[in-house]
Amino acid sequence: DHLVVEDRSSAAVHAVNAYLDGGTLAQDLRTSELLQRNASPALRTIWCDLGRGQAQLAQLATSTTAATMSARTDLWNELGGFLFQLRREEQGMSYVHLSLQHAPITRPVDRTRWSLPLTAPLVGVPQMTRNHSNGMSEVLIQDSTARLLLISTGGQVLWERGLDGVMLAPAAQVDRFHNGKLQLLIGTDRHIYLIDRNGVDVGDFPVRLPAKAGAAISVVDYEKDGRYRILVPLEDGRLLNLGPDGKPVEGWNPATLPVPITSAVQHLRIKGKDHLLFNDANGRIHVLDRRGAKRMANGPELGKGSTLIAVRGGNDIATSQVIYLDAEGQLRSTTMEGPIERIGRPEQGRFGVRSTGTGPRIWWLRGDSLWSRSEEGVRSLVAHGFVGLQQALPIPGNEDSAWQLLAGDPSSLHIVDGHGTELMPPTKAKSLAAIGDLDRDGELDLVTVTQDGRLTALRVAR
Repeated sequence: DHLVVEDRSSAAVHAVNAYLDGGTLAQDLRTSELLQRNASPALRTIWCDLGRGQAQLAQLATSTTAATMSARTDLWNELGGFLFQLRREEQGMSYVHLSLQHAPITRPVDRTRWSLPLTAPLVGVPQMTRNHSNGMSEVLIQDSTARLLLISTGGQVLWERGLDGVMLAPAAQVDRFHNGKLQLLIGTDRHIYLIDRNGVDVGDFPVRLPAKAGAAISVVDYEKDGRYRILVPLEDGRLLNLGPDGKPVEGWNPATLPVPITSAVQHLRIKGKDHLLFNDANGRIHVLDRRGAKRMANGPELGKGSTLIAVRGGNDIATSQVIYLDAEGQLRSTTMEGPIERIGRPEQGRFGVRSTGTGPRIWWLRGDSLWSRSEEGVRSLVAHGFVGLQQALPIPGNEDSAWQLLAGDPSSLHIVDGHGTELMPPTKAKSLAAIGDLDRDGELDLVTVTQDGRLTALRVAR
């Protein structure tokens, strides 16, 4: 009983999805009450919520008007709905009806988009994935029973299925058949899965590994043409190289190591040549080419129990930087020729890598503080004073280096900028969040587990 008319198919899909998810202005009780009270046959009806629509209206206004609006948010917060109606009578007369509602925003607006109960605790952090059909985002989670769930933009469970274990890294989205349709590529310690958007295994997947994985898989697309390779380090010393079909790549013949491979494979391209770097359980770095042949006779020894974290390319492989965690829990960096530099000591292994256009940026937690080391090696204190700081993650795609921090008891989620200043009120949560634009409306959303154990999507407060 609804007709949607748009000039673009993407806009029509957006409108339909918003209606199905209950996210249209017509379904908003606060504003639609004004329309119902003033309903009459009209040629044109326009209505909006001025108090809650300040940001959107400012984008349509001139810079001068937008600045005036920003200076008088106290006035705008007093306003509710605005209604415009144009009606034409038989004698050619036109009537214009205007209505302005006084409805102060006296209580915080509920930022909840949707909320779902969880039957088991979450493993890891929710992940936003792209729906290739409409370009919007969906949410992928795994619980402690190894069950995988995909949740729609509007909070509906699209499918759920079991895996044989916990994902060793976030799922990668790949286009297996080069037709614009995306699949989820997932690695556990025993299998490699390729799952379509309906939750169904693709082709001959899952692929059972001949030995237990020693670290997470790496997906490398050498020429950026979609012909990716799946590199799988194993505890028996082998490094598998699988094609998009899950079958071994022809011509790949590296030596089997006498000890387990304990790091994921890192890829560097230097002067047109590809380098694959990883380390074994003794801490030795190995550098191979695309076919598995050694590019260096002997890589540096980081020390037994060390783990390669990230690499940064230099003028050649000898001057390229290697960043690793040693057996004592110390973050360090070196080149293939040395010397070794100390970066910092994270508490309880709480550290990570933020990818940038110029190389990896390392971050770690210590006490109530978040520390970071730039690509050039400059160490800085990002945020401090967060009592009970548990976890952190950089917010992807943010040029201002925004972060999310989980701190306190009970815990709350804090969104801070690169100087540690909070960008919005804290959200009481049990986990870090997936942060992105779920429905492509230009506004950020976050998906986290709230204190009552529900997976909840919230609009990011500004």
